[in-house]
Amino acid sequence: MIQKIQSFFTNPNVQHTLSSMKPEKSLWGFIGIIVFFIIPEIVAFIYGAELTQYAKLGLENTTGAICTTALKMLVICIRNVSTYKKQYF
Repeated sequence: MIQKIQSFFTNPNVQHTLSSMKPEKSLWGFIGIIVFFIIPEIVAFIYGAELTQYAKLGLENTTGAICTTALKMLVICIRNVSTYKKQYF
């Protein structure tokens, strides 16, 4: 069994396939990380209280299940950022 596994990973076709699956670093990847991960964290850090208030007001006025679930998730996410902010700053 161990020999089969070793022969599998030493196979040149497997090596070529594994190397071709590795993503290339590019400017688009860097911009995507900034836009989708870093900027939302900064916005939530700065406007956390306002976003939480907006979501709570939306929860009081909405009747749809999807909107209610989305607003509850927003409150939970912003609350986590707010507790981080209170704990470390």
